[in-house]
Amino acid sequence: MASRTVARPVAAARGWDEPLLDRRPELPALVLAAAAWLVILAASVSHGHGAGLDGARWSPSGAGRGALLWVVMVLAMMLPLTVPSLRYVARMVPRRGRSGAMATFGAAYVVAWLPGAAPAALVDARPPTSTLVVAAGFVAAAAWELTPMKRRALLRCHRHAVVRAHQPARRRTCWSYGLRRGGRCVASCGPAMGALTLSHHSLVPTVVVAVGLAVQQLHPDAYWYRGRAAGVLLWLAAYTGTDVA
Repeated sequence: MASRTVARPVAAARGWDEPLLDRRPELPALVLAAAAWLVILAASVSHGHGAGLDGARWSPSGAGRGALLWVVMVLAMMLPLTVPSLRYVARMVPRRGRSGAMATFGAAYVVAWLPGAAPAALVDARPPTSTLVVAAGFVAAAAWELTPMKRRALLRCHRHAVVRAHQPARRRTCWSYGLRRGGRCVASCGPAMGALTLSHHSLVPTVVVAVGLAVQQLHPDAYWYRGRAAGVLLWLAAYTGTDVA
């Protein structure tokens, strides 16, 4: 009697045998984001529960600190939103060039956010912002959620760009893709990040906004729920209007 051959899931088994970074190429970016979150939590705890990262205190070095905190916030809140893009870049280039391509994309993405460091520095260098101004910032961010411009920016965040597999076009296309992806994210998420800056990055609003932006960026149909996002931002306006440190 002829023996029967049982099919084995070779592809699946081979996948588990691959190095971790081959299966999860976004891990270095997530580790960097986690380190940034640790800085945020440590700073918040050192200044008291719920306080802003700068302790809502003015000092001559406030401008430089404000710019640095903006970069930390971008790394903590924005880098995790690039996971689909990082995986896309990793698929488009040879294995030996994967790390460099993703680093180029990530650097360009962060560069797109750097202009926001200037207003963040100005806010941080001044005395504590009025709670009414902070609340108005969240109200403005909520209104932005309901505009057609926000919808278009959010939809474009889910688009990929051409990434060339070989040099020198690989470096150029990864940089261009990172800048474009970052610019779209600034248009979509910038008003909410600006409101957080006015609140001196108070911990509760920071965590709430981070979760909301992650849902928007990682869920393909999240643009249908922008009304709910606006409602959450209005709640934050009420919360920060009475509870900003």
